[in-house]
Amino acid sequence: TIRGDGELAIAQMHSALEILPNDTKLRQKLAELALRLNKLEVAEQEFRTILNVKPDDPSSLLGLARVFFRKARIEGQYPPGWIELKDKLQDVIERQSLSVVGKIKDDYQNMQVKIQLAEAEKALTQKQYRDAGRLFRDVINRSKENAFELLTLAEQAYNDGDLKSAELAYSYAREIPEVAPRAEQGMSKLSSQRKEAKRQIRLGDATEKKLPDVAEDHYKQALIADPQSADAYYNLFILYLKERKDKLEKTIEYGSTFLEASEDTDNRRQQVEKQLFKLKERLRKEKSK
Repeated sequence: TIRGDGELAIAQMHSALEILPNDTKLRQKLAELALRLNKLEVAEQEFRTILNVKPDDPSSLLGLARVFFRKARIEGQYPPGWIELKDKLQDVIERQSLSVVGKIKDDYQNMQVKIQLAEAEKALTQKQYRDAGRLFRDVINRSKENAFELLTLAEQAYNDGDLKSAELAYSYAREIPEVAPRAEQGMSKLSSQRKEAKRQIRLGDATEKKLPDVAEDHYKQALIADPQSADAYYNLFILYLKERKDKLEKTIEYGSTFLEASEDTDNRRQQVEKQLFKLKERLRKEKSK
């Protein structure tokens, strides 16, 4: 695991669990490693196995919730059992946040990190990019001396579609000689994703006037490459304003998400905010009829 060979580590853990199937600590490590590597089915199975024995285990509840958040972002809907899990998860977060009595400091801090990552992933599914970024950055800044943890957080952010947070973690890791080559590889991967997003946006811009449906598809392809592309959200917002006047709620959604994804210095924000005010007022009037 430390040297970054996650596939081999998972295989070895599976072999170990065949000998010691009741070793929940090892199973927890396996589940969390699988989650870090975005092997969601493996992670879900292992977290569920632990919860069958320990239904209120906070680490496993948080881990399963994070699996659900990622699946919801990818598939557009939460897996079965989400409502029940959400209620348990909320109880865990409240209990962990209220008191540290009886907890070892390191264990408590570890749990707080898991809670923050779960909250970040939840925010990403709801396209609350600013909240997600704040939570990720806080965890990354507290881990910037830990080489392996930085790479882990970078991969998690990347898999969740938060390229900005991934870039921050990789930039810290790049300053640590033992993991610098892997951090450079990660930065290169981010660069490729962003280049692909920009390419799709250029294709969309070239077809927007004559073939708006084709342009829309290109802009959505850009969001697959970079889920927080402010340019793609802005172009979709403008396209819907011009060509999808009957899709009022979707237009508002694209505009609102642009505000979440864009920097405060982006000079397009004022224009979008004005348009959104008018659209929301129009929607309110339509619903009141």
